[in-house]
Amino acid sequence: MAEESRQTALVAWLIMLIVALVKRIQELEAKLGEDSTSSNRPPSTDSPHTRPKRTDPSQEPKRRGARKGHPGHSQTMLEPTEEHHVQPEMCACGCPDLEDQGIFYTHQEV
Repeated sequence: MAEESRQTALVAWLIMLIVALVKRIQELEAKLGEDSTSSNRPPSTDSPHTRPKRTDPSQEPKRRGARKGHPGHSQTMLEPTEEHHVQPEMCACGCPDLEDQGIFYTHQEV
């Protein structure tokens, strides 16, 4: 009977010890996650390795091209002042596929 009460007391003491240690672990983990933004400590106490990088808007890479919604513009084609039609030579087999097929390239100088 005395042995049984000693074991019961030991088990109760171990359970209390486990509860106290779990509480201590939770407190330490909460403290570990603190930084100057989540506590009343100054920013100089933050680790430089975990501190977020400051972004300078002047150093961010700019996206190329016009912004969304910008009305585009382009040069309008003028009426041609002269045209040069280059006729292909007739092939040896007499194939009619190389007939004049219209304008395929336009070059404009202003």
